[in-house]
Amino acid sequence: MKWWHGKKHQYMGVQIPYVLAALLGLGLITSGQRVEANASSEDVQEIVEACMLSNRMLKNYALIGMGVVYQDPVADLQAGMVEMSMYMSNGALASQGLKEELGNSLRKLDQDWKGIEPLLTNTPSKASVLDLRIKIENFSKKCEIVVEALAIDTQIEGEQDLVLTAKLGMEVQRLAALYMIEAWGAEQPQYYSEVDKIKSQFKTNYEKLTETENTIGSKELKKALKKLDNQFLVFGFLASSKSGRFQPTRAEKISEDVFYEVRDILILEEELLQ
Repeated sequence: MKWWHGKKHQYMGVQIPYVLAALLGLGLITSGQRVEANASSEDVQEIVEACMLSNRMLKNYALIGMGVVYQDPVADLQAGMVEMSMYMSNGALASQGLKEELGNSLRKLDQDWKGIEPLLTNTPSKASVLDLRIKIENFSKKCEIVVEALAIDTQIEGEQDLVLTAKLGMEVQRLAALYMIEAWGAEQPQYYSEVDKIKSQFKTNYEKLTETENTIGSKELKKALKKLDNQFLVFGFLASSKSGRFQPTRAEKISEDVFYEVRDILILEEELLQ
């Protein structure tokens, strides 16, 4: 699989070797028994991308509701739905060759997303966005659990570092969605406690990642991670402000910059693992 990076709306095609591998996983039968394989790095990457995209789409849904047109949230949401459908379908297909528990988790994740997807096509409202946030939050938590299980199953040293990096990206998109919903004026009584929780989780994951000795050996990578941390500090300050003045355009720029930077960091880490 090739990671996205660079310009927005540049799509990947479904990788033929990936599909063939999944189909072979379905067909390799010995003495009437299904042959199970370990998860691959590609499996992890597909679901990592899905985890980050879920809250990014919620953020775009809120931006559309507010009437903010910066970065074209309508096009972003539509593109995200196409990507998500591909990642979920690929994951469900590949799950046939994995251990039963992992396969069931991937198929359940796919089913959960199919229940959320139609809601994103409805006209945004403050009432619907709150319900949608609960559903996407539950989905993203399950998504993280599946990613961690897949990373362990790969038995690839350093794969957990990719998961930690992805979690940084997930927290940024989660914070962005929360912020946009609050800026829109939808009632969120626990907004500030949720912001504090996300900031704490980001700090924990960042410290775990930068303390490791596996993949964090590149000066370029350390520099990129430090830049990511600095951007999150700015965003966290913005989200924690109690001035009553919101800056959705600025918040959107930061969250989008971070989204693509996390993808670039994941590419660097993947190269160091090879």
